[in-house]
Amino acid sequence: MERRRRLAAERAALGFLARREHSAEELRGKLSRRFGAELVEAVLECLVQAGSLSDARFAHAFVDYRIRRGQGPNRIRAELERRGIEKELVLHCLERREEEWAAGCEAALRRRLGAGVSGLSAAERARQERFLAGRGFTRAQIGAAMRAVQEALDG
Repeated sequence: MERRRRLAAERAALGFLARREHSAEELRGKLSRRFGAELVEAVLECLVQAGSLSDARFAHAFVDYRIRRGQGPNRIRAELERRGIEKELVLHCLERREEEWAAGCEAALRRRLGAGVSGLSAAERARQERFLAGRGFTRAQIGAAMRAVQEALDG
């Protein structure tokens, strides 16, 4: 009976991983709903050793996907930490991507404003800055994107 439960837990874990990458913490939460903690930990350890489960691989894929969706580093950092990824790994995944953050911030602002804008009032500028901050961009990235868009509008 114990062997059957272990196989069922492994099949469930591999099913989740076949759909998308998961962090160990996410997978632990999903498996814990159906299986005991001791069995879940044994399955997770087996998956890590086999290379099927990797927090580093999950974090890199997560960051790449979120950048493509136009999200900034602050939001991505918070979501990775919420998913149980260690701070050092989060920082490693986010570092050296400043050009991508700046380009993503500017692209999000341009999409938001559209082509028909001739200038930004102070109120509209503040509104757009709040929008970008909500997407997770830093103040420096927001300022650079606002300047670039304003120069293009003035130019």
